[in-house]
Amino acid sequence: MTRFASVNNGLKLIKDEGLVAIHDAARPVINADFIGNLFSAAFTYGSAIPSIYINDTIRIIDGDTSHQADRTFLRAIQTPQVYKVSELQRAYTQPYQSIFTDDGSVMEAAGFHVHLTEGRPGNIKITHLQDIAVAEVLMKRLTAEERRS
Repeated sequence: MTRFASVNNGLKLIKDEGLVAIHDAARPVINADFIGNLFSAAFTYGSAIPSIYINDTIRIIDGDTSHQADRTFLRAIQTPQVYKVSELQRAYTQPYQSIFTDDGSVMEAAGFHVHLTEGRPGNIKITHLQDIAVAEVLMKRLTAEERRS
């Protein structure tokens, strides 16, 4: 099942208006303050997509050559992403496209504006085996910080 189909199935079960957060299980290192900030931003702007600056040099492949991308115009997108329920439901009535890699891409394709908010570098996505070790360290640190507050 695609992410698009999974989110669409969940949205069909929501009958009330309000805000909804869509999150990846592959990003387990989040906390209540981060989620609360996203909901506050979505309440103000209609949506909230956490994003972080890209530190790496990025190259765009063009046939047999490549050229450097200006990373000042690039952001890495994270979850959870927060939207108005009715707008996200409307966006998900369109047919699936392969460019839909997150809910923001679905919203934009449906003509909605999306609002980028500050993400967290520690909000990593577990994709590779070594990411598990990094996530364990980050979760221990997060738990220790929460105990102190």
